[in-house]
Amino acid sequence: MVLILGLLFVKACTMEKTYSADEIIDNVIKENKGTSAYYKEMSINIQVGEEIGETIIKEWYSLDGQKEYRRIESESEGSPITYTVSDGQQSITYVEGSNEATVVNMSDFAIEMGTEYEQVFKFLEGHKKSHNIIQKSPKVEINGRSAFHIVLEPKDKEKLSDKQSLWIDQETWIILKMHTEIEEMTMTLEVTEFDLTPTIEYDLFTLNLPDDIQLIDIDDMETGLREIDIEEAMSYIDSDFLYASSEDLILNRIFLVELDREFRRIELTFEYFTEGSPYINLSIIRDEKIFEDNIESITPTEDALVVRGQNGSFIELDSFTRLNWRENGLSYAISTVKPGITVEELIGIAEELTYYSVGL
Repeated sequence: MVLILGLLFVKACTMEKTYSADEIIDNVIKENKGTSAYYKEMSINIQVGEEIGETIIKEWYSLDGQKEYRRIESESEGSPITYTVSDGQQSITYVEGSNEATVVNMSDFAIEMGTEYEQVFKFLEGHKKSHNIIQKSPKVEINGRSAFHIVLEPKDKEKLSDKQSLWIDQETWIILKMHTEIEEMTMTLEVTEFDLTPTIEYDLFTLNLPDDIQLIDIDDMETGLREIDIEEAMSYIDSDFLYASSEDLILNRIFLVELDREFRRIELTFEYFTEGSPYINLSIIRDEKIFEDNIESITPTEDALVVRGQNGSFIELDSFTRLNWRENGLSYAISTVKPGITVEELIGIAEELTYYSVGL
């Protein structure tokens, strides 16, 4: 579980101010701080309508050279404790009472939480366009520690987006309190205990599991995902389908996922590269369930448009853009892999798609 959902730092000032993303990132680079060890306890309260749930989390962290060690214990009312330990290379998760534990090779999945500073930087990079960042006060006290109070407000009030209030520890950049609002859901996270000089024994980062617990490597789990060639793709789609045949877009590989065997619902993902680097993914879904082809099915985060003469929609975030439409009984989506590609560019790619037919 990634505990730091939104973390940022802005230099103190004496007046409330809205900062540009570039100003804030520049301040982050100049004020690179952090901590090499800590222990903290926190509560997370989530309310949806009248329902309220609380989770208590304990976390131990130690940075030893280039190696990051973490232990997280999470407990919700009526649920067993979940344990996760990591040495920066491998993570093991075990739910109390279970007969198995999950092992993740973090390097294989590019899972890297990073230092508090690195999390701040990544967060800011990902929110350049969507939110105004406002410093409410130069300094406040949260559980006896000095903190900055920062508010993130979505620029587009019409879209489904989150509003966050953050109280950031001045010394370590660790989030001391966070309040998030999104539609009918509110979430409040608050650190209730915080120790920057904990006594940590490194056997803490080893799980002492019962002998009969089965360790399952996530690499070996059945995911339903496999690589196929374009002729196999034709056999699964069972009809002509659109694909990119431009010399500028190089097909790297195709993945098949069986989403629902009962209804013969499958998804094909075509990975396209440019100049040797990932550029876009083209996804095709064939679904034999009845699907009404109308624009009313788009979600609140999407905007309507016309693609190849068909009703479609798009979603545009800071680091991700996706274009969706249906054509001749198939659902299509083009999503960005390389940052900075606009909706207009995706529409241009869609207009250039051609049909792959039997016998080509």
